[in-house]
Amino acid sequence: MSDIFISYSHEDTDLVRDMVSALEAEGFSVWWDHTIPPGKTWDYVTARGIKEAKACIIVWTPHSVISDWVKEEATLAKEGGKYLPVQVGTDQPPIGFRRIQAADLRNWNGNAKDSQWRMLITEAASLVRGELPAERPGQTPVTVSSRRPGNAKNRLLLGVAVAALLLIAGGGWWAMSRHAPPPEVQATQTPSPPQGTPPISSTKQAVFKAKATQLSRFLGIDADQLINGDVVNSSTLLHVLETSPRRVRLGSTQEQIDAAFALCEQYATGCQREWFADETARNVVLRPFKLDSTPVSVREFRQFVASSHYRTGAEINGVAYTAVDGRLNPVKGGNWRNAVGASTPEEEAAVVGVNYADAQTYCIKQGKRLPTEDEWEYVARGPEGHVYPWGDDVGPATVHSSLQPRVADGPSEGVGGAYHGLSGAVWEWVNTDVGVRKILKGGSWRETNPANKRAATRGYELPNRGNGSTGFRCAQSVAEWPDAELWMSQIRSS
Repeated sequence: MSDIFISYSHEDTDLVRDMVSALEAEGFSVWWDHTIPPGKTWDYVTARGIKEAKACIIVWTPHSVISDWVKEEATLAKEGGKYLPVQVGTDQPPIGFRRIQAADLRNWNGNAKDSQWRMLITEAASLVRGELPAERPGQTPVTVSSRRPGNAKNRLLLGVAVAALLLIAGGGWWAMSRHAPPPEVQATQTPSPPQGTPPISSTKQAVFKAKATQLSRFLGIDADQLINGDVVNSSTLLHVLETSPRRVRLGSTQEQIDAAFALCEQYATGCQREWFADETARNVVLRPFKLDSTPVSVREFRQFVASSHYRTGAEINGVAYTAVDGRLNPVKGGNWRNAVGASTPEEEAAVVGVNYADAQTYCIKQGKRLPTEDEWEYVARGPEGHVYPWGDDVGPATVHSSLQPRVADGPSEGVGGAYHGLSGAVWEWVNTDVGVRKILKGGSWRETNPANKRAATRGYELPNRGNGSTGFRCAQSVAEWPDAELWMSQIRSS
């Protein structure tokens, strides 16, 4: 196992070779040759190299900033709390890697006494050997007194305080509200001090780290980067909340499937347990994305058609479908313009009668895409895993109307209550396949059984078929989670 893994673009081999020699002269062992043993794959060997190394130096150059391999390796290093960026011959790292300050080696000529080189060596030593760094790149300066171990009595008191906080945290005190930021934590906020103010005390730093660690675990973020971090403050925590992947559990447990079946039987006859068996619980990793707050409205789709002269599949084929007594029947001449033959659609109602390609084309035109099932369901249920987008109360799901609602009607839904129409508006296309069919989420206003309006419920449709109950909303991949400030406000307000 090497002390340091170096990620770089092969065009920069000569530069990196000099860097490796200098690191080895400092006493570090370095993995950089990227020789792949027989029978092994590139991604297996590099992933193992990053996992086993104690520090990962990412060499950002004009070549590496456009390398998907280097960016992937940098992501793994960040997730493992080993990320040490180096800037050579480029103004700044790529988007998503700019918040952590890089050692500036653009003018480095191999001089072991260069200040930026020494900063890199000090930081590497802190990760590899546990030596205390003077300052970590990108961190708020903290005086030595705030890091000093202290006497045995102080260490004992600090240990007791941290243990008590973590014990309290284990009790699940991060149960969050769907409609507002989560309840306040009863502890004192420890903001990063401006220069010239007294340092953060060790006890307050421990309190802040305990709160930050518990929040990260609640969101499914790898908390080791906080536990093992030398300093945790508002700035470093916000960066973690904004950029870290989230490991979440979606779908339904067997107990939840049984409950859905029982709920179905309360409102209908002939329910079958197998209808809900496809909601198998699954563990997934999600990277930052943003989901539109409402389904696409008729007005918005009309503007798209007017500007692009787009024709939907139903308009070209002269037919769409509508549900009658639980069966889809063709409607000649049905399309989005007439709500599949129902009436002149309300401009602020969700557009219907569009097939999967129509929805995807619209989203791409907006610089977006359709969400995956996992993305859609995570936003609807939140990290708490609620049954419905508004919470666990079945009440709103039992309300029915013969009129299609407008996209902004209904209760506040989803993470932070920032969404509408995730249940009981329209079935929504998502970019997830099961065989030849696409999955639909949400349950339309025509659903009379509340079991079909749960966030875990799946509908299915052929991708080339538009019907009178199906619409969509768009999503986009982003560098930072849009709800990071929501969760960070929990720390700031406490």
